[in-house]
Amino acid sequence: MSISTIKLLLIGIFILTVMVILGTIKLKSCPGIVKATKEQRIKGIGLIKSLWKKQIIISSVAIALYLITFMVNDKTEDMFLKTIILLSSAFVAGSGFYIVYCYNKFKGNFSKLMDEIYK
Repeated sequence: MSISTIKLLLIGIFILTVMVILGTIKLKSCPGIVKATKEQRIKGIGLIKSLWKKQIIISSVAIALYLITFMVNDKTEDMFLKTIILLSSAFVAGSGFYIVYCYNKFKGNFSKLMDEIYK
């Protein structure tokens, strides 16, 4: 796998995390949260903040690895190049699944909260 492919994959992970964050911004002011009791509102906003925290950590690691790939050029030692490619590939694979898992878990918990609010 080439270093330019790794850069594109890292950019893709960053964009995916930003999309998750942007997709959940509107939930802070959804009618269910506004209608909820104080405890339910705190729980809902806590779910959103927890998801955002995980996404921000993943995106910052993706940016850090992306910046490290800029140090790599044709004269870079082969072992260092293979290490960067291995770390980045493992991060992309793991974080891609983790982002989807966290978002699906968030959706489930948030829908349970909405069911509780609208009872």
